Amino acid sequence: MKRTMLAGLSLSLILSGCATEEYVLQKTNALSDRLGMLETRVLTLDGKVNQLAGRQNLSLDERKALEDARNMSQKALDEIKGLTADMKKMGADVSRAEAAAKRAEAAAEKAGQAEKRAKKAFELEQQK
Repeated sequence: MKRTMLAGLSLSLILSGCATEEYVLQKTNALSDRLGMLETRVLTLDGKVNQLAGRQNLSLDERKALEDARNMSQKALDEIKGLTADMKKMGADVSRAEAAAKRAEAAAEKAGQAEKRAKKAFELEQQK
């Protein structure tokens, strides 16, 4: 009885809205594309900042503003790289979770079959 309840609970958890690997990969790929576009944009802006910094006749305020812009673009690139790494980890975690869910489902099925066999054996024993 406990096995049946455990099997039913496991199966209901698996089927009740756990994100599938395909869904998560679809969402992470879209996010990865957006991060790639942002990275390209930041690199383009960084190139423009470097181009402006090469000018000789910049005031102290302009140099300070360019240095701030460089620092912010580097922070943005670091954030993008961190998010990209996090997304890769998340994809691996989803794959492991999906595999664990499949193993749990198989175990629940086996438990259900074992319960049926035990019940049938009990009924046969009662008939004797």
